[in-house]
Amino acid sequence: MPGIQVGSKIEFTPTQGGSVDWFIYEYNSNGVEACNSDGANFTALTWEYDRIDDDEIVVTTTFAGNAWEDFHLYGNGDYDYTGHTASGFTESHSGYWATNTSGCSSSSSSVGDVIFYVLSDFNCGTITVNLNGSSSTISSFYESAPDCGAAGCANFSNLPPAVYSFTATAGECTWNGSITVTANSCLQQPLAL
Repeated sequence: MPGIQVGSKIEFTPTQGGSVDWFIYEYNSNGVEACNSDGANFTALTWEYDRIDDDEIVVTTTFAGNAWEDFHLYGNGDYDYTGHTASGFTESHSGYWATNTSGCSSSSSSVGDVIFYVLSDFNCGTITVNLNGSSSTISSFYESAPDCGAAGCANFSNLPPAVYSFTATAGECTWNGSITVTANSCLQQPLAL
């Protein structure tokens, strides 16, 4: 059974135990984003394969506060799950899993991402980009447009579709302008002098 690739969406449906009707994990370039039928959305810090063989994938996800989850995904479509919260609560359940292409929920599928990057070193130092009340920094340059989530770039995720104003500063260098975020997309926005 092959590993789960970037871009995969996996839906879990508990049949024994569990506190939700279903939950979906979307493994993407930002990490692992998950949502469930209770309306909760959260992002895992890591998605690590403990074992992959013909009949089983064992995956461990970790979260802030020492929370973790273990999944045993079987080739016949069944799974076993154990999760441990930051407060010490442990839950186990089992059910069936399937790949899913519909994304998490209407709220997460109606957002977009933006990455700000530079194609050369402007000798200005680290660039701070401000957008929608948040800031992120650019500390590297790329030879071509990087994917959202790339290291050394200013990344903004899960933005509702809209036109946004941005500012960016680094020493004597300044930028400002506006961008348009669309749903289910990654806007790659270069900064140029």
